[in-house]
Amino acid sequence: MNRIMPRETLQRATARAAMSVLTALACAPAHTTGTPAQSSVVAVTQPPDARCTALLRKAVTAWPDPTTVIDAATLNAATAPPSAPAGPPGGAQAMPAHCEVTGHLRERTGVDGMRYAIRFHMRLPVDWNGRFFFQGGGGSDGALGDATGRIGFGMPSALTRGFAVLSQDSGHDDRTNSDPARNGSLAFGFDPQARKDFAYASLDVTARIGHALVRAFYGRAAER
Repeated sequence: MNRIMPRETLQRATARAAMSVLTALACAPAHTTGTPAQSSVVAVTQPPDARCTALLRKAVTAWPDPTTVIDAATLNAATAPPSAPAGPPGGAQAMPAHCEVTGHLRERTGVDGMRYAIRFHMRLPVDWNGRFFFQGGGGSDGALGDATGRIGFGMPSALTRGFAVLSQDSGHDDRTNSDPARNGSLAFGFDPQARKDFAYASLDVTARIGHALVRAFYGRAAER
């Protein structure tokens, strides 16, 4: 019989991993848009909107995994900061102009009869600082994430700092891969591949797709 980790254990493990990433970002210098760094200069000739929508037409060979499907790619205009304090993390925040991409890969039917896929969400700022940020999840994951790289109240997000930001759902969706008879949203643990995707397998492949999107949009690889 397959066994899964208790919810509290999953949450603690994920929180530790997320904290290490957020700490690294908090120590990084903030990106300023007034004087773009040399790394933000890219050798591309097409305007950002054309480069963004072109991601939808890329051949499957452009991506590290041949099952990758780009569902949407839209250039979003910059938004102004809210007139009132944003409040706790999760509230409205200003965003720079960016290309927003959503997609999925490795869609399949699990041993439990449910449909699974690894979904990803990426924001590629027009004024890029040359760096890549992988946004962590929380608890048992299962949520796509907003791909902004928020790290706490009163602190600028990774996207605002000029990072290209990627988030992903770790290979299962809490809204659809849920069964009240099997611990609710933890039911994915009864599918062996879903367990692997949650533990580690989804991380490498989505990171490689994120870097491929960076190269496709900016014309060069991220510095780190």
